[in-house]
Amino acid sequence: MKLKAVSSTGKAITELTLEQQKRFIEKLAEQQDGNINYGMELSLMILGYEVVEGEE
Repeated sequence: MKLKAVSSTGKAITELTLEQQKRFIEKLAEQQDGNINYGMELSLMILGYEVVEGEE
């Protein structure tokens, strides 16, 4: 899974470093609670990212 910037400009609203992106992906993958997982994905949307499944 990876993060993809989504906006009309093609850039995220808030730029995350590659290290921050990796950490967020790791924490998201570890998460077992569906509600927390959903909240993490919503947080990413606010930052201007979406989770792309199945890609590295």
